[in-house]
Amino acid sequence: MAIFGMHFIYRYLVAAGSKLLEKFNLWKSAFFLLTPVVYGSIWGWVAYDLVGQQPSTGEYIRNNILETFDLKLEDTVYIGPYFYQKQPNGSYEIDIQSIVGMSTVYLIVSSSFITIIYFGVKCYKCISKLVPSTDSYRSKQLQSHLFWALVTQTLIPVILMHTPVTLVYAFALMDKDIGMLSGFVSMTIAAYPAIDPLPSILIIPCYRRALKNYLMCCPKPKKRMEENTAAGARTGSISSIPPI
Repeated sequence: MAIFGMHFIYRYLVAAGSKLLEKFNLWKSAFFLLTPVVYGSIWGWVAYDLVGQQPSTGEYIRNNILETFDLKLEDTVYIGPYFYQKQPNGSYEIDIQSIVGMSTVYLIVSSSFITIIYFGVKCYKCISKLVPSTDSYRSKQLQSHLFWALVTQTLIPVILMHTPVTLVYAFALMDKDIGMLSGFVSMTIAAYPAIDPLPSILIIPCYRRALKNYLMCCPKPKKRMEENTAAGARTGSISSIPPI
C-alpha cells in the first residue's frame, strides 16, 4: 500500500513537471525508498507483537485447525487478532492488543488510500490542463494512459486483497464465524500477482499493440515445423530440427 501511494505521488510530480524531480539527491531518494520500509516495519511489529501467537488464541483455534486442515496446533504458525477472549468462568474479555494492532493496520491502509485519492485527483487535474499542442498532446496521452493504468492497478488489490480481508476481520470483530468462506481470501490473494500486470498491458497502447502483433504474428507450431523442414531440404539436410 505504501508503494501504491509513492506511485501516485511520483506520477503527479512527473505530470506537473515538478522541480523536485530535476535532480534526485539523498533525501528525495530516501523518502521514496524508506516509506515502504517504514510501513513494512510497522506491520511486522503488529504481526509479531500485537496479533502474534498467544496461548489464548492457540487454544481457541486448536480444534478448528484440526478439523479443517487435519493439523496439530504445534505444527502450525499463525497470526491473527483474538478480539473476544473467553475466560475460564465463561465470560468474555476484549483483548486490547488485538484492537490496537488492527487499528494500526487500518491506519496504515487508510493513510495510503488518502494519499492515492489526493494525489490522484491532483494528477488528473494537471493532465486535463495540458495545452493541446503536438508535443503536449502526446505527453498528455501518455500521462493519461499511465494514470488510468495505475488507477486500475490500485483497484485490483483493493478488490482482491483488502476488501476480502476487511470483511473477514469485520466478521471477527462482530464475533461471527464464517467458517470455510474465509479460505476465499487465500484464493483472491493468490490471483493478485497474475492479474496485476494486465492493466498496463491492455491500457497502454504500445504494450497493447505489441501483444496484439505477437498473438497475430506468432507462427503456429505446425507451420514453424514445416518452415524448418523446408529450410533443411533446401540446404540438403534436415537432420536437425529445432524443438517446438
